[in-house]
Amino acid sequence: MSNRLRLLASSILINFAIVGGASADDKSQNMNAFERFAYGEQPLSDGIDYFTNQPQSAATTFQLAAVQFLYAVEGLQQDLHRLGAGNTSIGDRFTRRAIPILRIPVPKNEAPETATYEDTRQILSTFVARLENVDEALDTIMPEEFSVDIDLFKLAVDANSDGVVTPDERLLALFPLINPNVRPSEIDGMIEEAGLNAMQISFDVADAKWLQGYANLLAGTGKLILAFDYERTYNISAQHIFGDNANQVGQLFSALRGDPAEIEALQSEIDALSKQMDDARLTTEERRRFSDYSRLNSEISGNNELTESQKRTRIAEFMPELTALSKKQDRYNVLRGQVRTKQEELSRLTLGVSGLRDIASTLFEPVAFIHSINWPVENAEMLAEVRGHWLKVMKLNHETWSLVAGETDDNNEWLPNPNQTAPFDGITVSQEQINAWLVLAEMGEKVLNGELLIPSWRLPAGINVKTFFETAEKFDLVSFATGHESVLYAEKGAMIDQRELRDLTRSLGRNIGLFAVWFN
Repeated sequence: MSNRLRLLASSILINFAIVGGASADDKSQNMNAFERFAYGEQPLSDGIDYFTNQPQSAATTFQLAAVQFLYAVEGLQQDLHRLGAGNTSIGDRFTRRAIPILRIPVPKNEAPETATYEDTRQILSTFVARLENVDEALDTIMPEEFSVDIDLFKLAVDANSDGVVTPDERLLALFPLINPNVRPSEIDGMIEEAGLNAMQISFDVADAKWLQGYANLLAGTGKLILAFDYERTYNISAQHIFGDNANQVGQLFSALRGDPAEIEALQSEIDALSKQMDDARLTTEERRRFSDYSRLNSEISGNNELTESQKRTRIAEFMPELTALSKKQDRYNVLRGQVRTKQEELSRLTLGVSGLRDIASTLFEPVAFIHSINWPVENAEMLAEVRGHWLKVMKLNHETWSLVAGETDDNNEWLPNPNQTAPFDGITVSQEQINAWLVLAEMGEKVLNGELLIPSWRLPAGINVKTFFETAEKFDLVSFATGHESVLYAEKGAMIDQRELRDLTRSLGRNIGLFAVWFN
């Protein structure tokens, strides 16, 4: 599996386990039912009703929680689609990446509703409530063994609320959330290039804790936003997510933009050139050959032990292919330059700025976004609950890996111990890595409990995270970074040892990003 596909698999935030203490017929019936719901053949809301009314066992409880998790993801995508969050292909990439949860990819909507600040709060509240249902269900799960193979490539939700789940609504479409450099349209090509037809994983009892951990991680993140009044940021940046009509700034910018027909024609040119550029892009194998031949050409040309005739003879063996690859690369570079030129023109028409390409996205909008984060606390109780959710994530990490350590089988594992096979080619999980991850979890728990302080680059003391969650009245990002606000939560005491932290992250190796998403 390619490196990109390893990240692809790690970005799927869902695991599923089926089978339990029921008869074989019941197991088969529930398996078939679960696949219908998980693969988009029947509504997920029906799946919740179905598994709620089944005789409860560890398996049916987990099936219920898994469907509830999918339902939370589906609902979030449907709400964002309803408000046109999939329509803003041009705009500030920084803002879209900086706002968690609301940046999730969704299909375009030709007739979206106009978004409001209150809409975004309701979207987050619904998402959090559904995640808490997952956590509540998994809190009651019985310690029974169960396992089932699930094809991750088939998982899908009705993201646009049309009642039909299409191939582009598979959860693979969430990959750009992890790697924004990959377009949704490229995913199938990546899978085909890797020679894959399925992504079968057998999930077991340890994965119940893993899923519960993810539910708490995301619920805590949602509550962290909801605990504050972030309307100021909405009024500055919401147009980059929901379109120009979402706020006054977007409407004013819209009035200054170029003629819609001219913009549409220019965008069509960019799309056509981008398609040609994609066709001219060297494949992974072609890049390897181009590199090898270029290096070989240099080595032969600089070999003083060969005569000029010998050099020409040897170079002639691969020069036709090197020339063809070079021309293809040149074609790609020319097209990329043309796309950039057109994008600069489009940037002036759509963003009202001139000069450097994407200057609004790379400078103006990030500055405005960061400056806008001066949020009063709207719900102190909810802010305190964030710490509770994240503490539970740390606790569940230990429970998960304790269960993983006790496994003796090796059956398409999602989370493997050192004696099992990891689901991604080229990736192994050692005991050293597991130990490092658990030490990081312990460190996170101590930070959340105020037993370890976060070092401040400005203050000769550390920041007590527990004090912040329990007493904060507002959060001003700039003042917090400069120490003028973070001093309210500063105290002297044991701080995170940054050298130890580096050593721990080094133990996870170059795949630390993969582990962070994979292990939660």
